[in-house]
Amino acid sequence: MLNIPNDVMNFMEKHPLNKEGAQLQAALLLYPYIQNEEISHGYAAKLLGIDRLSLISLYESVGIPYLHVSAEEIKEEINVYNNLRNISEKLEINGRD
Repeated sequence: MLNIPNDVMNFMEKHPLNKEGAQLQAALLLYPYIQNEEISHGYAAKLLGIDRLSLISLYESVGIPYLHVSAEEIKEEINVYNNLRNISEKLEINGRD
């Protein structure tokens, strides 16, 4: 269960959020479950009553990227792709002989 300190609750009660702010607040509460892969972006969006792309855009608006991939991981993926493409091309050439 969520444990919110009294001072925070008092502040929140005195400063209610508009609809967009409340939606962002709820989305941020769900984010750790997405990050831990307990729920998907799609399921979180369903809980919030919005579509998945809107949720992804909402997260991106506060600096939370949809993909958590480092530049090094992207380079590795590109290298794997290029190696597989080269193998595939060699197989095609050898199959024509």
